[in-house]
Amino acid sequence: MSHVHNFTSRELARCAVTGMARNEAGWRNGWSLGGGVKRKDFGIEAHIVGAMGELAVAQLLKITWRPVIGELDTKRGDLPGRLQIKSVHQSNYRLLLRESDPEDFRYVLVYLTVLQATVIGWMHGSEVKQDNFKILEGDGPFDRLVYAVPQNLLHPMNELKL
Repeated sequence: MSHVHNFTSRELARCAVTGMARNEAGWRNGWSLGGGVKRKDFGIEAHIVGAMGELAVAQLLKITWRPVIGELDTKRGDLPGRLQIKSVHQSNYRLLLRESDPEDFRYVLVYLTVLQATVIGWMHGSEVKQDNFKILEGDGPFDRLVYAVPQNLLHPMNELKL
């Protein structure tokens, strides 16, 4: 069963500021987009969307959201308990993990619209990184192997224990 979070104006503003700060940190630190591709875009939208997903999951789990800014979250996760949040714009998108995503994290899929987040479900990284979930994603020179889990195979959020 999915869970819906309706954002307040204050929450949206906080996510926007967080996203802008993360984008600026990415520029200053020269972080790449993965695969050696250097950042050439502003990336602000991806950072804001990521912050919105994190806030929605934190609210659902009743934990304090302390956004990571100025450092990569790949060693600790977006939220306590080694949780990594994956936010998507399409209601039918799958949970996607890259080869570089740690297997010992738990990944939560969130579908976002402008004012609302639907927390769909979660899966442990070691469950995701199975050959049956491997697909080729991309367009041309940026093709990459990813793991893609359909939403109906994700665990319900009430089974996620911190």
